[in-house]
Amino acid sequence: MAEIHFILTIPAGTQSHLNLALAESSANAHPDALSHINDAWKSAHEYADWLRSHLQTRDPVLNSLYVSGLNAARSMFKEFPDGFKGLVAGPDYAYPPRIYFRDGYWTAQALIDTAPELVREHLVSLSAGVHPDGKCPSGIFASHLLKEWHAPANCDSDWLADHFDSPAYFILLLNDFLNATGDWELLEQVSKPTNPRLGWPQQTIGEKARAAIDYLISRDSDGDGLIEKPYAANDWADNIRRSTWVSYDQALFTAALKAYAGMCEHFGKTEDAKRYTRKADQALQGMLQELWDDDLGYLVNYRRPGFTEKNLSADTLVSLYFQLLDEDKARRILEAADFNLRAKNNHQQPYGDYGILCAYPPYSKQEDLFDKSAQPFCYHNGADWPYWDGVYASILLERHDPSGLEVLTRWWEYGLEQGWLTPVEYYSPPFPVGGMLQGWSSMPAAILLRQISVIKELMNERSS
Repeated sequence: MAEIHFILTIPAGTQSHLNLALAESSANAHPDALSHINDAWKSAHEYADWLRSHLQTRDPVLNSLYVSGLNAARSMFKEFPDGFKGLVAGPDYAYPPRIYFRDGYWTAQALIDTAPELVREHLVSLSAGVHPDGKCPSGIFASHLLKEWHAPANCDSDWLADHFDSPAYFILLLNDFLNATGDWELLEQVSKPTNPRLGWPQQTIGEKARAAIDYLISRDSDGDGLIEKPYAANDWADNIRRSTWVSYDQALFTAALKAYAGMCEHFGKTEDAKRYTRKADQALQGMLQELWDDDLGYLVNYRRPGFTEKNLSADTLVSLYFQLLDEDKARRILEAADFNLRAKNNHQQPYGDYGILCAYPPYSKQEDLFDKSAQPFCYHNGADWPYWDGVYASILLERHDPSGLEVLTRWWEYGLEQGWLTPVEYYSPPFPVGGMLQGWSSMPAAILLRQISVIKELMNERSS
């Protein structure tokens, strides 16, 4: 056993490199050490083979995008003490250890098709964070931390309490998993509370889902089908205080209602299925009435009495991803996105072809913005987020649109040009890049696998 310690002093504004190679002669190596090295080497090769086994193409960019994306998703699965398991967000979000409703949904897409057992474990742990009334935080701490911190009896495991999109993501991931695996018995599993001293009632995962959808319905204060978001940064755009009616949140609500109605239908609960379907229809009509702008040809970002943020936000594309709109409106939104969100076609933004803008024009209400998003083209205010690229590309590829392939890959090619070898969280040319090895940035890899036959057709047409 050898210990080597290094102390490097690096002045601010400079960089340094440490190149280190360690070698040991096999003649002098301890047999146990050699055995461990061989086992590690074998395990690494088996893992690399697993990553490559799901998809092989003749295109090195596609191959590298897929392998790197699947590795990012798989690397997010962590096991903690007390049986708590699930999908963390990324290395920059590792402490305190926690799993997320929103990030986990998009990270899980690459795993549902390749390692669904991990998604099941994630859902079991995540269900513990659904409050009895269905309210959900952004994420939940690994449950053993409550013991280590000697948390008081009334302490829950919430990480960023009451996030507006989390209940919908819980239902949607549950629905995706059930439809992919047929493992409907999961709904009967009792959800283990993170802190038994809270006195929460015992609930199954199915009962948690019912609580979550009913909680969302309760956010509609006047019965018009629209859920009213508070003036708070409590959805994915957590540097922007969007309210009262937000297209993204409303679309997720509508999709979750449809998903839950389908669960009811599966169990023969016809009246419940009809009720939640009617709620979904009402939610969709409310969204179109308040948030569709016929002159602009898309759903505006958000609206509250006295103010409308009219920019096009990539997150409104969930309305197309979950197939909520008719083809005419879908076509118009995609036309607007092609001009506004694709950097190569948007000649009003100054940074060239860097991928997909998550919002354009920049937000107009400075009082609603803070931190990184307060600057145009930064973070939620116009950066490229690869998971939204995956959503956008999925919609285009479903329509056999050739531009879908470029939307799917441009962020990855741009990153490789910068020397980024893992999926990044977000980026835009004038600002520092976000975290590396980001879980939900594996979403394009999920779409690549699901749409590979369309992609091959488009590539053949392009080369012929």
